[in-house]
Amino acid sequence: MKKFFLASLFLLGCQTQTFYTGLPEAMRGPTSNQQAMSLVASVSASTPYVNKIESDQDFESISVDSKGLVSSGKATKFVIDNRDPQSPKIYFMNSNFKDGLITPEYVQFHMYFSQRFLNWTGKPEQFNAITYFVNGIDKKKFIAGTIQSYQIDQNNVLKPIYGVQFYPQDLISEETILHAMKIVKNNVSLTNPLSFIAYGSQQTINHVQADLLHLEIADYSISQLLASQSSISMNEGEAWGYLRWQPKANQNLNFLEIPVFNEIPLDLSVVAGVITTQVQNPGSHINLKSKERGTPNVIVLNKDFISQLESLKDQPVHLKVNFNSYSVEKIEGANGKTADQIVNEKNQQKLGTEWFRLKKIVPREAVWFDDMCPVNEANCLNESSNYGGKSAKLGFLSHKNVLGEKGPFATKFKIPYRITPYGFAIPLQYYVNFVKNNPDLDKLLKTFIQEEKAGLYSPQQRADKVVQIQNLFHHGKIPVADFQKEITLVKKMVADIQTKYGVTLKKFKVRSSANVEDMPGFDGAGLHSSFTAKVKDLETDYLNCEEVEDTSGETGGDEVGTKTDMKPGNMACAIKGVYASLWNLRAIEERTYRRIDHETAGMALAMHVNYNFQKEKGLFETANSVILTRVLNTEAVYGYSMNIQRGENLVTNPEPGTTSEYTLATFLDQKEVPQFTILQKAIPVKGQTELPGFVLDPARMSLTIDIARHLEMRYCKANKTYYKNDCYYVYSDTKKPKSLDMEIKYLGTDQLMVKQMREFGGH
Repeated sequence: MKKFFLASLFLLGCQTQTFYTGLPEAMRGPTSNQQAMSLVASVSASTPYVNKIESDQDFESISVDSKGLVSSGKATKFVIDNRDPQSPKIYFMNSNFKDGLITPEYVQFHMYFSQRFLNWTGKPEQFNAITYFVNGIDKKKFIAGTIQSYQIDQNNVLKPIYGVQFYPQDLISEETILHAMKIVKNNVSLTNPLSFIAYGSQQTINHVQADLLHLEIADYSISQLLASQSSISMNEGEAWGYLRWQPKANQNLNFLEIPVFNEIPLDLSVVAGVITTQVQNPGSHINLKSKERGTPNVIVLNKDFISQLESLKDQPVHLKVNFNSYSVEKIEGANGKTADQIVNEKNQQKLGTEWFRLKKIVPREAVWFDDMCPVNEANCLNESSNYGGKSAKLGFLSHKNVLGEKGPFATKFKIPYRITPYGFAIPLQYYVNFVKNNPDLDKLLKTFIQEEKAGLYSPQQRADKVVQIQNLFHHGKIPVADFQKEITLVKKMVADIQTKYGVTLKKFKVRSSANVEDMPGFDGAGLHSSFTAKVKDLETDYLNCEEVEDTSGETGGDEVGTKTDMKPGNMACAIKGVYASLWNLRAIEERTYRRIDHETAGMALAMHVNYNFQKEKGLFETANSVILTRVLNTEAVYGYSMNIQRGENLVTNPEPGTTSEYTLATFLDQKEVPQFTILQKAIPVKGQTELPGFVLDPARMSLTIDIARHLEMRYCKANKTYYKNDCYYVYSDTKKPKSLDMEIKYLGTDQLMVKQMREFGGH
């Protein structure tokens, strides 16, 4: 278990009580505007670069707040002109230089700097080839890096250092690292020691470590630096609410509350902001939800500060999270308003008043994923308002031009098996039919929607109504005609699996696919439930279904926050359970918070075979992952984020006491072979030590990224609202407004299945 030793500043005021944790004093730079101006004036007003850094003040004057993987500290870039390795020359780029009122690209990017000042001409891919994708000293014409101030835990004491690092995808050799570090060392005069920071797993120093130590240059990993942070800002923002100290997992929280979690929760209801005292995985449910909602999220690890946070239990507070600092301030009454009034007013401003109505549901019939859009894959995406976002995207994934069997992608990468779920979509119209077929349910829903939109319910009253509504769903009757169509389709699915794979299908998935999932700017992940259904009791419509705790050892829902199953476990009860989950407390609160009109919400279904339906042939689920087509929490690193876990312990819904692997796949364009860097190793089982290396083998890691890049390109071309620029640049644009979030299952030793894909709007 890692230990974190942190520094914080505790401030007390007369009218307010403020706790502040941010950059340590040694790393904050100037403490007044006058000091800041005097430091910057030494260099930035005069030149776009310097060849030597003569002092800490010089470094401060040419550096800016880091936006890298470890965001604390200042950073600036450098270029070593290595076209003559016998007489290389270094240029430290002045990140504060202004050309008029703007910061020009030539002090922000290595290539533009080289064009402007080093007489280099050529295309971006040519610069990349001679800078990042070669590793010999003689072949590497430019060496591009960054120098950043950090703090590192050394024997329980935080020590300031300056780190030199290269892009994660840089293939820089050990000899070239030593060559570059000597050049940097000879051209800086800094108070704190210089260190090498390995940003890529291929950036090793096994054979030159002794030489570096002789130069008094230590080396550290990204995980060591992250472990030394006093706080980690996961999502910037501002919130006003009541601080709830370590709430229980089943405690209902609302948008007026700011919980402090000691353990990372499996699910996060709508809250004003969140603080955790344990390290979060950047791809965790709690962080993705915070980013999607635009609510502040920060990790606090200092024990003294945590104990002082406890003193604010149940008090109204103002939480503010910046990219490398945060503050928590007790709210006092002011200007004739009480603290409670201030909290309510601030949050009402966030809620707004206008309700957004979803597209009208157009009647559709059940359809196989493979047949949803036979001509053009873009047509599947247009059907999300009728089949729900999940089913529509499963239709998109199954298209021959995307990931379809024997399609161009499968042929190119020689994939002889199906990599998307085999099954069909049940339209939202069937949900509409179900509600109308049960008059008591229909009447209760209409009353509830009116009163919820009017804001008439307290949290407890809302929770009581949810129990009544879901009980009527569980005891409702499915329209006979719809039920018979569903039975017929499942029977065909069973027969097809028997014919094609020689496997008798015993269970299948009944998954949620609401029209309020996978919307632009709102993915709705984790709001609804999905269940496993048995084939043997297919034709019975039980009128007394019940949602119970999952004791099967196989999570029925397979979704975020779902640890329940339906009893009896047949198709009818699974359908009713999914329909009822549209009215989960967390789903209602999320829609109300986003002002999505409940009257227009509906639930479609995605029915398909189990991911491990070939268990008897040895194709067990061996791992699962979530891929985001951007690197979270930074605009300085190009590539994708990967969260990976061994076995069936879900990345999206991890067992308490376990952590998934968090790895970066870094690359600059679609043709480049990705480099992989672990930022957090996996702990698959509570109480066990972390895995020594990657969860997945290199071949499946690379195939996963090939799939993700292919999907982002196809999606970009099919959905014109996803990315406004030329899709060729969608991989390398770190500021793109959206990315894709996809889940993948790994089966046996050499297969995988893309479970789903959705848009993600967070950064």
